[in-house]
Formats: sequence, C-alpha cells, structure tokens
Amino acid sequence: MNKTFNGKGGTDSMTPLQTDSGEIILVNRGWTPNDSEPLRPAGKQKIIGIIHGRQKLNYIGKHIMLDNNPAKNQWFTIDLHQMYTAIKAPEKEFYLDMINEEGNKTFPYALPKKIEIYNEHFQYVLTWYGIALALVVIYYFRFWYRKPTLQA
Repeated sequence: MNKTFNGKGGTDSMTPLQTDSGEIILVNRGWTPNDSEPLRPAGKQKIIGIIHGRQKLNYIGKHIMLDNNPAKNQWFTIDLHQMYTAIKAPEKEFYLDMINEEGNKTFPYALPKKIEIYNEHFQYVLTWYGIALALVVIYYFRFWYRKPTLQA
C-alpha cells in the first residue's frame, strides 16, 4: 500500500505470518521507502501490535481511491477479503499493525512504541483569538471612536 512518511514516498509491508496453531494472520510490518527493500522475517517472530478491523471507505473514498489489483500485488486500500483470498488463507476479520518495541531504525519501520500526536492547539487558539481581538479594535476605531473636536 502506497503511503508517505516524513514527505518521502514508500509502501507499507503487509505480510502473512503463521501462528504456532497454524492460523495465518496479516501483519502490517511497517513502512519502507520506495528505494529500499523490506527485510524479510526469518524463523520464529514475536509480534506485538495493534488489532484493526475491516476498513470501510466512505462515499468519496470509494470514488477517489484506485482499485486494488491482487494479480499484480498492487494494494491501495486494506481489503481483508481480497488480501486473504490472494494469499489463499482463511479470511479473518482483522489484521495487526506491528509495534516497534526495540526502537529499530531498519525497514520496514513499524509504529513506535509510544505514539505522540503533534499538538499545536494552543498556538491555534492564540492565533485566532489574536485575530479576533485585532478585528474588535479595528471595528471600534472605524465605527465607534469619535475624534475629539476642538472648540474655539
């Protein structure tokens, strides 16, 4: 699936992994830039992740998004039915987003252990209240302020 990360183009690596009980689960191992190949897991893996259900596209998304092409392994949305059918595995109602527990900087780059959301709400509040105050001052001087007249 095509995605950008820090302004650079790349893809998410969705990988089918088999559990000890034989079940196959799709795991989003993370983002890889277009000019790199994702490392392939070998042997037993311990996966810690966030469980996600099916993604539903809204009306606009259905008309804007490109269609997946399983024959060419081109995926633009996470359609679990198509993905599990393509890997010939029993369909599940979920997939995992892998979390980067060790803080590795290798590709694929998984979600960080602690997700920090960039928050500038206080700056926005100051900006908009500052603009509102400036408009109140401008309004006052335009419509209410009367210059004192000199009387002789």
